[in-house]
Order: sequence, then C-alpha cells, then structure tokens
Amino acid sequence: MASLNVDLDYFDHPKTKMLIASLGRDADVLPLRLWAFAGKYFARDGRLVRHSAAKIEAVIGWRGPKGECVKAMLHEDSRFLDEDADGTYVVHDWAEHQGHIAAYKTRAQNAARARWSGSDASRIASSNAPSIVKQACSNAPAVPSLQRSSDPSLQHPPPEAAEGLDEPGEREPRGPAPPRLRVEPLSREAAAEESRRRQAVTQALTGQGVHPAKAAVLAKRRSLTADVVFEHASSIATMPGINDPAAFLVRTLERAG
Repeated sequence: MASLNVDLDYFDHPKTKMLIASLGRDADVLPLRLWAFAGKYFARDGRLVRHSAAKIEAVIGWRGPKGECVKAMLHEDSRFLDEDADGTYVVHDWAEHQGHIAAYKTRAQNAARARWSGSDASRIASSNAPSIVKQACSNAPAVPSLQRSSDPSLQHPPPEAAEGLDEPGEREPRGPAPPRLRVEPLSREAAAEESRRRQAVTQALTGQGVHPAKAAVLAKRRSLTADVVFEHASSIATMPGINDPAAFLVRTLERAG
C-alpha cells in the first residue's frame, strides 16, 4: 500500500506555521489531507483536474469561509498549491515529495497485467476446477433408491428370460478409460498475490466508505483491483448530485461485473 512522504520537521516548518497563522488552529492537518487525496486520484502529476477551489476545500475538510483555505495555500509564504495557466490547481512540488506513489501504482499494474496475461492465469483458473465440479455434483438431483420386492418371482428372472443373454466372455471389450483431468494446485506465490490483491481492494473500498462486509464480497472478483476502485471513485467525486458516493460506487462496480 502506498504511503505519503512526510518530513519529520513538517509541523515545525515555517510554511506550516504560516498556514496555521492564516487559517487557525489545526490547519497543519489540511496539507496532509490534500496529499492523501491527490495520491489516491491524481498520483501521476498532482494536477487536481476539474476540481475548483470549493471542491478542494470540501475534500480536505476545510470548514471556514469559502476560498480562504485555497487562497492561503497559494500564498508564497505558505505555498502548498500552485495554479496552472489554465486555472488548474496543482499540488506544490508533487513529483519531488510524493512522486513515488505513481511509480508504486505503475509497478502494481504491471505486475497484475503480467500475472493475468501469462501462464499464471491458466494455472489459477484450472485450480478452481475441483470446486466447480464439487458444486455441480452437489446440485445434481438425488436418485431414488430401489425397494426390494417381496415377490420371489421378481427376485430372479425366469430361465426363458435369460436366454439370449451374452455370456461374460462374449461381451465386447470396453475401450480405454478416458484420461483423468490433472489439476495443479494454486502455488504459494499465486495464493499470496491473490491475498494481497483482495486486501488492497478491501482497503480501497472501505476507504471510500463502503461497508467492510460488502467490500470483502467485491474483493473476491479477480478482475477488480485497487486502481480500478480509485478510478471509479475519482470519476464519481466529480459528478454533481451524488448523495451517497459509497453506495453509488458499489452499484457501479457490481454492474461492471
């Protein structure tokens, strides 16, 4: 799981002190929330695309006068934000301090792509065969048992009925038995990787407000990754009129299959 790089002198840094002087007590937490938000949804370059000052202040939890927080973060003495020529807000010195987050996500995506596009994918798919066969057998209808008749005439066929039956030695030989399906078990490395994927997806979903039980169910989908969760959540964050983003995110992922 990616994490933020925070200098040990952050809380005593002059920029942090100036931000507190401008915005008041506990303002030193706001840049941390800003970095965490950018790391989740804009890790590549820290550009907060389609996010106005009001949206930025909302996602980082600013409760003061509108516009004052972003204004203070743009100030030269307490700069935590920059503004592009097109008006897009950019986290100040993002690549220098938090550029490792994008590298981490890229490495995770490449590892997942290599895992699911090669021989590992077929081996993992084949490892599910026993459970599929077992489930199919458990759904088969029960065969009714035959009751033994008390009528002696029905227990053995009459002699004339046995005429024409093949003797044991005259029966046609059976063909060769079909080859048995050999299923390779899931390797320890693949099982560990699958466990890490589920844990990352569960953490990503719960971080967006999804109930842990529902997050665990969705994490069982092998096609779902933490990056997919973040991409959908980022898109939902830009949609107006979404009263319950967590529920909307769950419905979106369920429809995506």
